[in-house]
Amino acid sequence: MALQYLKIEAEKAVQLLDDNIIKGYQTKDKINSEYCEKKATITKELIDNWRTMATEWNKETIKELQKIFVSLVYAYNFRDAEISPLIIVGENRDWDSIIKYITTKITMLNQYNAEIKTHFNIQMEIVLRDKIVASGNNNVVKILND
Repeated sequence: MALQYLKIEAEKAVQLLDDNIIKGYQTKDKINSEYCEKKATITKELIDNWRTMATEWNKETIKELQKIFVSLVYAYNFRDAEISPLIIVGENRDWDSIIKYITTKITMLNQYNAEIKTHFNIQMEIVLRDKIVASGNNNVVKILND
């Protein structure tokens, strides 16, 4: 993937991507938790609720991608990410497809994140409430408190 120009600072782009990755994992965890709790009594309403949760996260993430990248290609590639057609035998097919949908998109966000970090030589970690950032080939580290 050739990295297009960013609309915002690279560190801010990484932070936004991290936030959306975390929201994706939280959405996935909530769906998995509900699936495990109600596995024997899954209803159409429950599946529709999971789809809505995944779709809302997807829509919010696309809006964030449009804030980050100059080219809309990244948002469209995220939107149209190809999901594996394989299914887990013995599990609910709807649940499985929703989880794969979220997992595939989280993988794309991680790829975008890694590409920005590599291209701009960013090393960043969030430790409790502090954001530790090192940019470029210097030994200067900034600790930012939100």
